[in-house]
Amino acid sequence: MKFEEWDKNYDKMVAKDKKARKKGKLVGRYMREPIADGYAYYEIIKENKKTLRLKVIVGLGDDWRVPYWGDEANVDKNYVVDLIAFEDRLEKLFSKH
Repeated sequence: MKFEEWDKNYDKMVAKDKKARKKGKLVGRYMREPIADGYAYYEIIKENKKTLRLKVIVGLGDDWRVPYWGDEANVDKNYVVDLIAFEDRLEKLFSKH
């Protein structure tokens, strides 16, 4: 896969995330989890009461997966929401400069 494809896939992921965020939805948002020398990217595909169903996003480079999550996993909702809120705050902070 070429760098241009990775950039295109990343832009698609970010656009989908912004659309879901604008609607106030968690489904469609993405989160990233540090792994090895990079990140594993996961999209929220289903919202449950206490968990979120995540699916790995591929085509972004190394395509890391969290070993104990694999391609799909139910993850604590509060954990994921906190990560997304942190990323949103960082984006807002850096967009001011």
